[in-house]
Amino acid sequence: HHHKNNNHTHHTRHRHRHHRHHPHHHSKKTQSPLPPSNNNKNTTKHPVLSLTAIQNQQSWIKRHVKISTGVKKGYKGTVTSTVNGWVHVLIHNHDDVHKGTVEVSRRAHELELIWDCDEEKNEIMMLVNT
Repeated sequence: HHHKNNNHTHHTRHRHRHHRHHPHHHSKKTQSPLPPSNNNKNTTKHPVLSLTAIQNQQSWIKRHVKISTGVKKGYKGTVTSTVNGWVHVLIHNHDDVHKGTVEVSRRAHELELIWDCDEEKNEIMMLVNT
């Protein structure tokens, strides 16, 4: 019996050497979430920043934001004021019934910062880093 066991270990060791061309970490690499996000150019250009990324609440006013939760999810608007931690956002032309504007209140972390141009983005980045 002992002899048989020896033979067995020798066999597996040999098989392992044979599989050296496919190191284990190679298969792991393909499951890494990196390649898909690289292909998605949008993520590199637009890091998702919520309003909370800007420390100074005074700088929230007139920022362009996208609502990320609730009834008006996905709508874009402009911050008009903040009251007791609630951020008031003016949404433009939000639907056909209420032509014009509507105001909603959201928590800052429910509002995603958006920008129309690099200039605006740079301004936001400066605010975020201060």
